[in-house]
Amino acid sequence: MATNSPFADPRLCAAIADRITFRCVLIQTGIESYRFQATETERRARTTMTPYAQARARPEG
Repeated sequence: MATNSPFADPRLCAAIADRITFRCVLIQTGIESYRFQATETERRARTTMTPYAQARARPEG
């Protein structure tokens, strides 16, 4: 993740999510999220990569 991203700070990200969901009704459907699973798979793959492979996998920017 880029260091200039507004979501680089976990506290800021949690605060934004809190503001978005304030006074909302969240419906849990019991279905696994495709995005969550894809993120977890990518995260696991990244942790098993060598530092060289991690650097090559980063998007240019």
